[in-house]
Amino acid sequence: MRRLNRVLASLTLVGAIALGGVVLTRQVLAVANEANTERLNRAVLAYIGEKNPGAPIKAFQHFPEVLFAESERTQIDHCMALAQAEIESEFKPLCSSRKSAPSSARSSKDSATSAIWQSRP
Repeated sequence: MRRLNRVLASLTLVGAIALGGVVLTRQVLAVANEANTERLNRAVLAYIGEKNPGAPIKAFQHFPEVLFAESERTQIDHCMALAQAEIESEFKPLCSSRKSAPSSARSSKDSATSAIWQSRP
């Protein structure tokens, strides 16, 4: 009987340690993912600032979130969506349609960029 109690206690301890490890791993991965997202958001905003130094960054505050959402929705790489936004609008926040887009973008067919600009708050 004592031996069975020891085995049961050992199994309970191992199970508790394993469960704790799983919970801790999930938490660490969530924090790492959040840090990675913040780093990517800052990188996108820095890129916009580099390409259009006169752009008010406040106007682009929500742009990275929308960029990643649209790239996921359209199943294209976020770098491709960023390049497309640059070509179509030259990162001008008032450029929300093909009429106001630079002439190089007017011939462009369906794009994720117009959705990115139009979904800005």
